[in-house]
Amino acid sequence: INAEYMGDKFNRDPPLPEMDGLQHVASLGDFLLDPQFVHLNHGSYGAVPRVVHQKHLEFLSSVETHPDRFFRNDRCAELLKTRQALSAVVKCDVDDLVLVPNATTGVNTALRSVRLTPNDFVVSFDTYYAAVANIITHSTSESGARKHIISVVFPLDRGTLERLLRETLDDISTQRAPSSRICVVMDHITSGTGMLVPVAALIAACREKSAQHNIEIIVVVDGAHAPGQTSVDLTHLSPDFYTGNAHKWLLAPKGVALLYVAKKYQASVVSPVVSHGYSRGFQLEFYHQGTRDETALCVAHFAITEFIERLRFADAEAGAELDGARSRKVSGVDALATYNHTRVCAAAALLCAAWGTATLVDDERVGSMHMVRLPTLPGLADATERHARVLFSLLFRRFRITCPVMALQHQLYCRISSQVYNTSDDYTRLRDAILTLQGETVEQTGLDFSVPEGVM
Repeated sequence: INAEYMGDKFNRDPPLPEMDGLQHVASLGDFLLDPQFVHLNHGSYGAVPRVVHQKHLEFLSSVETHPDRFFRNDRCAELLKTRQALSAVVKCDVDDLVLVPNATTGVNTALRSVRLTPNDFVVSFDTYYAAVANIITHSTSESGARKHIISVVFPLDRGTLERLLRETLDDISTQRAPSSRICVVMDHITSGTGMLVPVAALIAACREKSAQHNIEIIVVVDGAHAPGQTSVDLTHLSPDFYTGNAHKWLLAPKGVALLYVAKKYQASVVSPVVSHGYSRGFQLEFYHQGTRDETALCVAHFAITEFIERLRFADAEAGAELDGARSRKVSGVDALATYNHTRVCAAAALLCAAWGTATLVDDERVGSMHMVRLPTLPGLADATERHARVLFSLLFRRFRITCPVMALQHQLYCRISSQVYNTSDDYTRLRDAILTLQGETVEQTGLDFSVPEGVM
């Protein structure tokens, strides 16, 4: 895949030599990110392009210039544009999708709307996001429903998640009361490990077991990382609830996410903020929740139509079909996801070769994030969560690299991301930083074991 930018507002840096022949698509200067740092953690918070940020500032100004005009007129049209743009990305009816601040709100809304009872069960995998784990704990504690958390051990064979889910659903069917329901909460892409989950197979298993055991199984998909990182087709997947962020891989400002609800459950959905639209229908339930800053929601469609869709990617395979002399230019969200996937896999291969390690899962089971096992480092042999936090802090303070470090099954991994602003130099700097630490003593590294949780 080769890529180039076909817009008119971006900084024009010369093409850089890239991994596997990839060319640079947009420079770091096209984002507001601090150029003194290496940014390999797009997955956590995203990053907004300058042109999108400028449009956001214009919306903020328009609110203060004429509040009545914005809230009574302009806002309505812009929110609809964002819903239309997001529904096109995830391939669903625009009326089945509402806007929420983040996927955490989406999962909260889904579990509240299910209205769990003491006869119900909530099933999930222990690869879930920490906030979702808390939501499940709170929902089951409050309702009296029982939770079944399926343990996942790596390395993970294909088909294992589906097998574990089927076994769990069969087991619950022997314990249930006649009125019991099962709510299955699953990731589309795991947050901590960046692994693509076979949601189509898992949802199909739920539907099959629902018919087999004559029990209602409600499927909630936490797709926080999915839109913009992998193809999402909700019409095909047909979950009951699906939520995903736009401020990560769709490059929207912070505080933009979608919540899809299947039509059969829309009447029971209640927004976490009960306001003017209460009991007036699914869309109005989320429409006007008091005076608040909704400018990020209003500008989200601009990130897709005026940034992502202006990126042009040269399809190498199509070029080969055209005798190698020309190439077909492709664009859009899926093209960006393919571009980032190719880059992150090449980066992971570079790191594994240098460190003598391996990735957590193979390239086919990741999107734009990859977990790479770190070599044994001085003072960090035990590979605990505390050690992961200490190493993250050291990379940030000493090497000016932002990259998550995680402890998994007594080994340390780094989770690298790829976005259009990253270059091969970003990954070589991470490679060299780890190699430097590997050759030092504990005293030389500067490891600080007094770093408290949440502090860099």
